[in-house]
Amino acid sequence: MGFIEDLEKVGKSISGTQNAYQDALNKLKDGKGNLINQTERLKKLGAKATKNLPDKYLSDNDLPLIEGEV
Repeated sequence: MGFIEDLEKVGKSISGTQNAYQDALNKLKDGKGNLINQTERLKKLGAKATKNLPDKYLSDNDLPLIEGEV
């Protein structure tokens, strides 16, 4: 394998890694059942937490805290 082919292989690996990172981040912070909203719902229902989520992940989550809540 030549140098160019090696670079192309690295580029494809980086792209795959970026896609996997974005998929994981979406599960964390986007969508109705995301993990951040689930965590915040549990805290509102009285669950105790020793740590808080970073604000940069909370700012985009404007969904109701409990199903059916407006």
